[in-house]
Amino acid sequence: MDLKAIDALIAEHIMGLEVCAYYGFGGAPNDELVTVCRSSYPNNGYFKLPSYSTDIKIAWEIIEKLDYLWFEVGRENCCGVRYDCVIYNNPELEDKVIVTKSTASLAICLAALKIKGIEYES
Repeated sequence: MDLKAIDALIAEHIMGLEVCAYYGFGGAPNDELVTVCRSSYPNNGYFKLPSYSTDIKIAWEIIEKLDYLWFEVGRENCCGVRYDCVIYNNPELEDKVIVTKSTASLAICLAALKIKGIEYES
């Protein structure tokens, strides 16, 4: 599973950032291609692509950004650790998306993409 590709999809489709790439950005070697984002906020500057799919603190920004009625993130220990992310899209709590993955941050990312109609195939 290409986690940087998932991060780029989240940045573009959920967080509203422009995703591009530069060689040698931020002190990286000149031959290293670095994925970066640009936003009109706060200063239209460039910054490294956030690690939404691997950092729960950063992934939580996705939940704050989306304005849906209900989120659930759960952890199960039965038959190995797994994390479920459930997003409900209506007041009756009937229209929902459920994603189960090995980490909470990845489950949040893939559920957010899915609720926006973007299916990521690994």
